[in-house]
Amino acid sequence: RGLMAAERNPNVAFRAYNYIGSCYVAMKRWPEAIANLKAMDAAFKDKLDTGNLYINIALIYANELKDNARAKETLNLFIREYPKSRFVKSAQKLLATIEKGKR
Repeated sequence: RGLMAAERNPNVAFRAYNYIGSCYVAMKRWPEAIANLKAMDAAFKDKLDTGNLYINIALIYANELKDNARAKETLNLFIREYPKSRFVKSAQKLLATIEKGKR
């Protein structure tokens, strides 16, 4: 992660984090995948639209960890904190699906 922090091009560093996260997902290491997604948001929220990260976190909670409460909490936080993100509508749809018990 030190190398990614030193990288001046946010797109390159973002892709590196994304590769690490993909490895955690492939290994079904859900807590590490979530932690990586949260680290990506912290590192890039001022440079890139990171809304899709929250959707991915919510999907891990809902689908893999069967924790709909945490999934809804994550989506509500995202909608509240990033109301102008292009991912808000997707987050709202996923939230409605979870609330209807379809996940």
